[in-house]
Amino acid sequence: MNYCTFSYTTAFWDWKRWEREIDLMALNGITLPMAMVGTEVVWRNTLIHFGYSDKEIKDFLCGPAYFGWLLMGNMEKMGGPLTDEWFVRQEALQKRIVNRMREYGMKPVFQVFFGMVPNSLSSKFPSAKIVSQGEWNRLQRPPVLLSSDSLFVSMV
Repeated sequence: MNYCTFSYTTAFWDWKRWEREIDLMALNGITLPMAMVGTEVVWRNTLIHFGYSDKEIKDFLCGPAYFGWLLMGNMEKMGGPLTDEWFVRQEALQKRIVNRMREYGMKPVFQVFFGMVPNSLSSKFPSAKIVSQGEWNRLQRPPVLLSSDSLFVSMV
């Protein structure tokens, strides 16, 4: 599993399919599985905390087939917007996935905040130390908030 797997393969899996996958992981001795389902829910909650509207959040987040590229900092807002039901469903699914992984003694690996932020963050926090990442494949990449900025620690 890698970031692309969570876009191409698992983006629309339900619990039954995830349960099978986790069982296969356990049978094959996998102890540190990636747990990326619902990362967009964490982003949503974080951005709400920093004053983003529902529309602004949905304008930033990619659709499921593009999550890998969002999470790697290559693009934003492609293939969306996500529905409110999507967020509810994915949060519940991730909780089931993580519980099962832990039942099997696995240690799920979650994405951490590495500084990627929406392009719109500079308009909300004009004094933040934000570095442009330029383009990727002719798409404007999300910028990076420098770890030396006090806002970085707040966003973690």
